[in-house]
Amino acid sequence: MKYDRDSKRVVVSSEELSSFVVKKNGAGAIYSLFQPDEYRAGFSDAPENSIFSDLSVEGFDIRLVISGTVETSGDRAAAAVKKKVRRLPGAASAPEPSFFAQSLVNAYIVCMSGGNPSLMLSLVFESPEGTAVTSASLEAEYLKKTVEGLLRRALPLISAAHQRGTVAKDELNDLGFPYETVREGQRDLMVETMRTIRKGAKLLACAPTGIGKTVSVLYPALKSLGAGFADKIFYLTAKSVTGKAALDLLERISDGAPHVRAIMLEPKEKLCSTDKVNEGCRSCPLLDDLPSADSMIPPGLRLASAAAEVLKTGPVIGRGTVLLSAEKHRVCPHELFLRVSEFCDVVVCDCNYVFDGRVMLRRYFADGGNGERFVFLADEAHNLPDRIRDMYSGSVRPADFEEVFNVLKTGAVTDEKLEDAVASAFSSFGAVLGECSESSSLKETGDGEVLAGYIKRPEMPEDLFLSLSAVKKALIPYARGDGVMSEPARRLLSVVSKILFCSEVSDEKFRFLAERENNDLRCSVVCLDPSEIVKRSLRAARASVMFSATLSPKEYFTGVLGFLDEEYLELDSPFDPSHLSVTVCDSISTRLSDRKKTVADLAEMICAAISERPGKYIVYFPSFEYLKLALREFARISPDVPIVEQKSSMTRAERNRFISLFSSDKHSSLVGFSVLGGMFSEGIDLSGDDLIGVVVVGAGLSGITSQLNMIGEYYDEKYERGYEFAYLYPAVNRIQQAVGRVIRTENDVGCAVLIDDRLADPSSARLFPTGWHPIKIVSDPESLSRVLREFWNRRDG
Repeated sequence: MKYDRDSKRVVVSSEELSSFVVKKNGAGAIYSLFQPDEYRAGFSDAPENSIFSDLSVEGFDIRLVISGTVETSGDRAAAAVKKKVRRLPGAASAPEPSFFAQSLVNAYIVCMSGGNPSLMLSLVFESPEGTAVTSASLEAEYLKKTVEGLLRRALPLISAAHQRGTVAKDELNDLGFPYETVREGQRDLMVETMRTIRKGAKLLACAPTGIGKTVSVLYPALKSLGAGFADKIFYLTAKSVTGKAALDLLERISDGAPHVRAIMLEPKEKLCSTDKVNEGCRSCPLLDDLPSADSMIPPGLRLASAAAEVLKTGPVIGRGTVLLSAEKHRVCPHELFLRVSEFCDVVVCDCNYVFDGRVMLRRYFADGGNGERFVFLADEAHNLPDRIRDMYSGSVRPADFEEVFNVLKTGAVTDEKLEDAVASAFSSFGAVLGECSESSSLKETGDGEVLAGYIKRPEMPEDLFLSLSAVKKALIPYARGDGVMSEPARRLLSVVSKILFCSEVSDEKFRFLAERENNDLRCSVVCLDPSEIVKRSLRAARASVMFSATLSPKEYFTGVLGFLDEEYLELDSPFDPSHLSVTVCDSISTRLSDRKKTVADLAEMICAAISERPGKYIVYFPSFEYLKLALREFARISPDVPIVEQKSSMTRAERNRFISLFSSDKHSSLVGFSVLGGMFSEGIDLSGDDLIGVVVVGAGLSGITSQLNMIGEYYDEKYERGYEFAYLYPAVNRIQQAVGRVIRTENDVGCAVLIDDRLADPSSARLFPTGWHPIKIVSDPESLSRVLREFWNRRDG
């Protein structure tokens, strides 16, 4: 439901209103009025939402609109509502309550729109066993009382929708800028964001670190809601820390807009108390042992009550509030988050809810959505190319079948269809392995020599696709149930479903890749170019603004994001470039084959980088293995320096502790060892003395893989820049993000040391921001110490 400014009414569909019916609710008695009938000719389809009725309840003006499959008669007061069912309703059994309620609401709308005192309502049930029709003549006054009863139950959410469309929008229209001053560059970004939303256009904005990007796009977007140019903002993130920044800003403006609502959505996996998300709700403890008073109240009505309760708690709706209400009302927390989001002005969520066809928010973005006009604000947009490629790339190996195969082999489960499907899949894998053998050769690895080969094609072989589809179909019953096969089935189904989905949506921007090492085979569908997926996904919004501090070079990001014909804005840094010292050490090779030989020299260089000014630093490495190797050597030669280390898998509490050590006074000096491109190399905001320097170890390049090589071949053919698009540009972007952690405000001062002989090459250096130049080149710890000593002395001077 939503508030319509033109009619000044809350628009409610019959389907929405039907969710407020109490279980059974005397439906049996009402249904007794219906008699078996024949479906008569003369009915025609009523376009959804084309017929409506206006009424007022408890001071709220409401517009009811038809939803669902409804047919009306042109020459008499009659309507027919159709429903597909597995079994036809018996003579003594009423239809499912919510469908019955929706039918009555639709009947009321048709009756009122024609000004008729009564209406003949036919319910048409279609099932594999045939069709059944039952009809009754219903008085308009009776239908009105039924509708008003449902509306009274819906009043808390109707009130929330009315408040969102009136009071909240007025507050946003009058909202002032939440800070005393506007930084240099912020005004340009705000003006362009407002212009983009008003025009219903798209903008790719490269705004430097520290300019205040979040407020520069979110504030004008909020003002656009107040002015009526849009209805809802989706603030899209690639990492949860950037979403928190948006919520912090919304909390800041809450005094001036107390009726504005915002929420951050979380994955179902983080909210489900059963840890068995794929099983649905059958094993959910929230639905077990319902209190007797609640046992007759359906989940939809409990969900509405919980949502109304949560919406009263304040502007920024917290995770804990939703979880407590979900437990109190015995509803799914994830469903409650989604229900509450329908009444929020700002929804902060991961970008996969928009771009991933498997998990996108269908209530908003599928089949034309719900009629609202959305604004997409995509933060840290430099992450999107890789994120979307991952969403639309999938792999499967014969080894993934091991658990299911073992269950079948032991005889614990006997299923001829599943056995045949698995056998067919292995036959298809064998055919692919045979093709790989034609190009196989011996390759040296860390574990010795292996026989390696590969094939690549425009699409998955048909036999493999059909056999995997059969496996998927056979696994679904086991994945939904319990038993010895359930967990293996769920794990294999997840893998198979992903690669089938990728294959189904693939086009000329995808490739099929099969790789073998000895008899180990991996079959993959790889998304090479995400630009069309971005374009298609952004059609769900009226306007989109994608922004980041590192969206250069321009030709790379406009190409991979599909913004070649859209607006591009690049802003200069508002900060004094003399506050940042950038130095490249060109004497140390960090290539994989040289790392053990050069680790002692590397540790000495890191010591030199942090020794000239005691404080807090972060050192970034290309891998966890390299990090551990260097950390041991650094700790040996600098045993008195406090160290904090990023682990390969960290809980939320561990991540928060890592960051808190930099912002606390516990250590005056501290060195964090972290991974480049990871959770601590972007999105974190450590200003002032919380972080005075970073050291980047390596050229930022990803390891050479068959998939990246295919991406390179694709862009070599498209732009003649294959290596740059596949390896170089993403590497430079990772380095820029890490260095961007140093200068966060106009008063920050710090240094960045880049250690890799390749970074001194002019072809790499020219890609770095102009504010880093002139970049100093050093070859030994003594020279680095001298450069940094001069820098700090100038700043102290």
